[in-house]
Amino acid sequence: MNTCVSFNLISLPRINLKSAFGTVLLFSLFCTLGLVLVYVFQIVNVAQESNQVIAYQEEIEEIDKQNKELEVDIFQSYSLSDIEMLVQKLGYEELGRVNYVRILGSTAIAK
Repeated sequence: MNTCVSFNLISLPRINLKSAFGTVLLFSLFCTLGLVLVYVFQIVNVAQESNQVIAYQEEIEEIDKQNKELEVDIFQSYSLSDIEMLVQKLGYEELGRVNYVRILGSTAIAK
């Protein structure tokens, strides 16, 4: 029982090498041009984003500077003598000793 397998030869169309080379060259040129355009687009985006980061950093530095100036102003405006005057103006008075009285589990203050 011998089986013979026969293969038919497939005839391939004749390819003109000059036109095939031109087609491959044209396709390669379009691909290269497309990649160059994508690269330029990415470079422009990176430059814009880095400029925006620099602007944000400068804005943060300016806000930090203003914050420190405001902290200094607050500490200078609330000196001890100013606080004492404010306490007197609001009618607070100094307490000597405070006695706590417990009433049914809660706490009351007696002067």
